[in-house]
Amino acid sequence: MIRLLFLLTVGAAWAQSGMTGYVAGFLSDARSGSVRPIYGMPGAQTLGPRLSGIARIDKFAASETNDFAVAIAGNRHVVVLQNLRRGTIDTRDTGLVISDPDSLVLSGSFAAARDDAGIVVIGGLPQAAAQAAKFDLPVASPKFLSLAIDADHQRLLAAVGDGVTGGIYSRTWTSPDAWHLMRSVGSPQSLILLPGGDQAVYLDSSAPALWLVSGLNSGNAAAAMLASETDGVTASAKLLYFDSIRRVAMAAGPRLALFDPLRGEGPSSIDLPAAMTRFERAGADFVILDQPAASATLMLDIHSTPFVYFVPAACDARVDRSRHTCPGTASNQ
Repeated sequence: MIRLLFLLTVGAAWAQSGMTGYVAGFLSDARSGSVRPIYGMPGAQTLGPRLSGIARIDKFAASETNDFAVAIAGNRHVVVLQNLRRGTIDTRDTGLVISDPDSLVLSGSFAAARDDAGIVVIGGLPQAAAQAAKFDLPVASPKFLSLAIDADHQRLLAAVGDGVTGGIYSRTWTSPDAWHLMRSVGSPQSLILLPGGDQAVYLDSSAPALWLVSGLNSGNAAAAMLASETDGVTASAKLLYFDSIRRVAMAAGPRLALFDPLRGEGPSSIDLPAAMTRFERAGADFVILDQPAASATLMLDIHSTPFVYFVPAACDARVDRSRHTCPGTASNQ
């Protein structure tokens, strides 16, 4: 009965949110446990209203096409949300429970979630979601662990570090083989698996640098430096990858740098209005950033110029890009 009430509440909340038209992405806020849709095409986005009546969402990952998503709700249940582009959202509680969710990644029809007990792989997404595998972490009690999932090879990659030393580990969930150490590294952060599964990019925070690891499919991994501190890399930098333009985006302070690791090009830089505290992918071509000084959220459109425009937290109307503000509000520039 409790589960039924939860699902009814979720379904009603999404229907009330007015999920109609083109959905460019989603703005999820783990601090408030909310998810808001981003409607419209580049240059005319509308940030939809916060979903009301829905149980807290601690983790949220949408598919590349934004037609379904996986969420870890406040009650720690894994929920699949389908038909995200339609007015009526279908939800299903998978029955899986992530006791202490730390991360959630999604690729193709597979997702992986880490909790305090290990890693759970979920397959059959979205229609027939079920646990595909569960295993221990590569090392006990790591200080940092970043997951990447390779659906084509049914493989997980994990960048694990203790603040001083670490490594890049790999394992498939279709075989009994244990985690395999692909390469020892300093203190890895923000692991990103590139298309094809043979290369990955990670940030080493011990001696701040951006590295490209190749040869993952063969098991003979080798690394080459893409950028260092002289290129603006910092220990607190954050990374995202955009399939549409095949670029790795790195946020460090008031700058956003774009790299093309497959062609060895970059970095090209985008100056941001101020240092950001959040760097989160909100869709195929959008990044959400927070600017505490202005109590505002920035939406960065990778494809268009100007790249950055404001979406103040209280704004639910269309953004006036020429003024970088919501209609009827003071400019934040």
